[in-house]
Amino acid sequence: MKKKKTTAEALANRIVGGKFSEMATYSDLFEKTSDAIFFLDLDNNNVIETNPSVEKIFGAVDFQNKDFTGLVAAKSRLVLQKNLLALRDANSKEAAFDLFFTNHRNEEIILEVNAGRLRLGDYCEVIQLIGKDVTMERKVSRELLEANQQLATLSSTDEMTKLFNFRHFRASLKAEHERGVRYKKSYAIILCDIDHFKNFNDKNGHPAGDEALRRTAAILQSRSRNTDIVARYGGEEFVVLCPEVDGTQAQVLAESLRKNIEGENFVHGEKQPLGRVTISIGVASFPADGVEPDEVLRLADNALYEAKAGGRNQVRLHTKGAAKKKAA
Repeated sequence: MKKKKTTAEALANRIVGGKFSEMATYSDLFEKTSDAIFFLDLDNNNVIETNPSVEKIFGAVDFQNKDFTGLVAAKSRLVLQKNLLALRDANSKEAAFDLFFTNHRNEEIILEVNAGRLRLGDYCEVIQLIGKDVTMERKVSRELLEANQQLATLSSTDEMTKLFNFRHFRASLKAEHERGVRYKKSYAIILCDIDHFKNFNDKNGHPAGDEALRRTAAILQSRSRNTDIVARYGGEEFVVLCPEVDGTQAQVLAESLRKNIEGENFVHGEKQPLGRVTISIGVASFPADGVEPDEVLRLADNALYEAKAGGRNQVRLHTKGAAKKKAA
């Protein structure tokens, strides 16, 4: 009975001038390793040979004599082509990168690949790709990353309104204050409160009140700048941290927010004392009003109190005169 040739022996016999003695050590590794091994033609990237582990990983996929770049997933082709092009240089070094594939069951397979040039025999040189199957490892890592991102989002997000929560606002205020001190940049705090919100809840019920909170939050978020931090301060209060603006500039933004809320057609808004849902707003800034973040926040709250006391549905910018009057 004729002895069946190993893959390495068959490859050695195909190579003109090949010397199997030079492949003896490599042959055992080629046949028995759990890593997938591909030999590619140096000139056209066609697959010359694969080892048995390729079939174990991919199933009955025919790689033979096919352009390897057409066998990988589309998102892998650019990085593969770039590295194969570099490997054609005789002085090239080995390269490491991930390749994505789809098997016969339409499942994603990820190989962590080491690629380099390999001389087989006297006259034949190929590109060798050794790929470790890291599909499960990457899936677990991706799921862990997504879980951690979800936890981070939950820890910084108000569940009802999907705005940032007070905890995140405090951390952002601290960071912005430190940046303002370091680079001599101003920032402002806009503190908002829905007018007569208890009346809205009492007359329409808490589910309607919750919807009014969500709608107010959405308007504040959409009408603020991309660089602003919009958060739920607590209850029916919201806060907007505005980097690199002074009090007067923040007052303009606050007035725009107030008008957008006033102009929104809230369900049951006609039952409110002012005939619609409105907000009162207080504004204070660093460093003109306060030199510490808690002080700026407190002065914005004082300005909000002035807006409430002045008839609601208005914006009040903190002034030193107003602060002295209240203190008196």
